[in-house]
Amino acid sequence: MRCRRAPAAGRARGRRRLPHRRALLLPRPRHRRAPAGRDGGCVSGPPFEVSHIIFDIDGTLTDYRAAIFAGLEAVASNLAGRGDGIEISLDDLGVIRNGVAADPAWHDRTLQEIRRESFRRVIEAFGNPPGVTVDEIAEVYYRTRDATMVVFPEVEATLDELRDRGFTLTTASNGTFPLARVGLDRYFSIMQYSRDVGVRKPDPGFFRLAAERGGHEPSRTLAVGDRYDNDYEPALAAGLHAVLVDRFDRSEGLDVVSVGALDELLSMVTLAR
Repeated sequence: MRCRRAPAAGRARGRRRLPHRRALLLPRPRHRRAPAGRDGGCVSGPPFEVSHIIFDIDGTLTDYRAAIFAGLEAVASNLAGRGDGIEISLDDLGVIRNGVAADPAWHDRTLQEIRRESFRRVIEAFGNPPGVTVDEIAEVYYRTRDATMVVFPEVEATLDELRDRGFTLTTASNGTFPLARVGLDRYFSIMQYSRDVGVRKPDPGFFRLAAERGGHEPSRTLAVGDRYDNDYEPALAAGLHAVLVDRFDRSEGLDVVSVGALDELLSMVTLAR
């Protein structure tokens, strides 16, 4: 994991920093068997006969890892450039953010609220230096993150073919990234964000709502995402079919249907009539 430190030139004595701690920015899936569907029966494997496909966004359609790192590097650089030289590593920023996410008081908050609270705690840890505000740091982070977000190479061709074959395509995400910024919004009839609907992953109700809003029964809907705990498991629990996008070979030991890239999905689905 990369670590951003203040530039060596002009580094003053007494520059403030936090003790180094290892961050877990990107959770790994839990190793256990996939659950049965809501009715207790096993959800079928491929080929999936469905009419509706729900896509996660971060890590499924877009490479959010690189964008998050770029955003955090911009925050670290911004803080390091202050007159009193706040030095903080990406690991520190990750640990503080994950501490907020693990706090029971923040379990029902949006990812954006969690990220902003992590910035507030960073500022507080350095004694609330004058002129450093959560709004400013959050603006630096989100502006950089959104500017550096890229679409995985095979995504647009895959969505083109699925749309041409007659599938209803929607997205459902806990995140906040606007797909219009990378031109993907044109593929989707509905883009469901948890902040707008009052329920979030991993609640199976989030997936049932997405299926309902797309106009299809859960049994005719396939959920596609990169997280076992946030996507695959709750989608099955909601009665949907599910495919795990495992771009980084993290699903070893899991009883799942998975693909290494999105275009592998094309041979796994047939249109239900």
